[in-house]
Amino acid sequence: MYRALILLLLALPVQAHQFTPTYPKLEQSFVPGVNYTKLKLYNKRKEIEFYEISVFDMDWNRVPFAITERVLRVPYLQTKEIEVYLKEKDSNKSLYICSKSKLLKGQGSVPAVASRICSKVKE
Repeated sequence: MYRALILLLLALPVQAHQFTPTYPKLEQSFVPGVNYTKLKLYNKRKEIEFYEISVFDMDWNRVPFAITERVLRVPYLQTKEIEVYLKEKDSNKSLYICSKSKLLKGQGSVPAVASRICSKVKE
């Protein structure tokens, strides 16, 4: 019984979003003491249009950062380019830049799977 259930779950297609590059590199921005990187977010889920961006250190503690919008609207099958800015002192840590799917309140049922994808910043 359990084997059949596992095989069924493995056979189902999984839709998530894409967050590239997987290993972004930080560069010096035009502001002294601030580094930045560019990422692309591609939405492959019809029921989701909003994604939250966050930055974590290697212990999964939040790291302060700057971006034009923390919650981005990315329509189905569309790509959005984003720039993430970090203080130079935080850039020396092992960092993860993550995107997490969000559902608007009152937009129907909650999706079965929320997706979070993280990119590890190259040191």
